[in-house]
Amino acid sequence: MRETDKRQYHNQLERKRRDNLKHSFDALRRNIPSLRDSNVRVSRCQILQEFVKFEKETEALRKLDKEKEEKVQRFEEYIDKFNYSACMPKDH
Repeated sequence: MRETDKRQYHNQLERKRRDNLKHSFDALRRNIPSLRDSNVRVSRCQILQEFVKFEKETEALRKLDKEKEEKVQRFEEYIDKFNYSACMPKDH
């Protein structure tokens, strides 16, 4: 293989790598609400920063949701106990 062929092949591989990287950042941007509908040009660094911010917010919401589910479960258990005790005959 000649040197020019090697260089052309390497250039092709590098172009493909850059295209894949660009498509990956475009896909990531489409999944970040603060950037999804924006037509403003942003850097890859900004995309990553917004993703980190979005991920932290999402994790906080997951935590709140889990806490809410636990409260609902405890409340349902309380209601079950209350209903069970209400059905029991009273000894007087």
